[in-house]
Amino acid sequence: TLSEWHMVSLSAKIVGGIAVTGLVCAIAAGAGVFTVDRLGSELGNSLRVGQIVRAHMQGDMMHDAIRADVIGALESTIIGSGFDIEKISADFAEHSKSFRESIEAASKLAVDPAIGEALKAVEAPLLSYEQSARAIIGMATGDATGARAAYPAFMQQFENLEGAMEEAADKIEAVAAAEAVTARDLSQVGLILMLGLLGVGVAVAAAIVLVARRQVVRPL
Repeated sequence: TLSEWHMVSLSAKIVGGIAVTGLVCAIAAGAGVFTVDRLGSELGNSLRVGQIVRAHMQGDMMHDAIRADVIGALESTIIGSGFDIEKISADFAEHSKSFRESIEAASKLAVDPAIGEALKAVEAPLLSYEQSARAIIGMATGDATGARAAYPAFMQQFENLEGAMEEAADKIEAVAAAEAVTARDLSQVGLILMLGLLGVGVAVAAAIVLVARRQVVRPL
């Protein structure tokens, strides 16, 4: 009968509306999980890059500290200067160890190929710089003239290493900036998607209410 058909049609519409609502909820949940997962991944990358920056900055400080050790060693050759070559040698050993550990730590954390290559390029200048500093500090105890003569070459090694470290720092900062942009864009896409799905859900719910009102409430 017409009444039975009316009820079947109404039931189909309500069931269909509920199914669409459920589908929207499922999509929204999936989109939320995807967005959270990606944001978590980007956050992990950002934290990793931050650790690389910190290690690189520590290495840069040790880079300057070693130069100070060499200058102190040269000053110690002057009688009455007050510089203790034994203490300077101990400081140099500590600074050199910290420098190597900082660069190694940054290299291990590096996942991005650009950062990895930039840090790899630091290794050779670092070795030359460290060897030059060790030679001057070693000569300071018995060959002051030789130590002073080696200083210009040491400063050239200092500048070479400084350039390599600046290049590495630029690439690290570029990757960090790109990670930040990616995370921001992803959050914006996730927000737009969730708002869109919310709008669809509201529209479907309103349609169900409208159908129920027209086919159930008004006939009664």
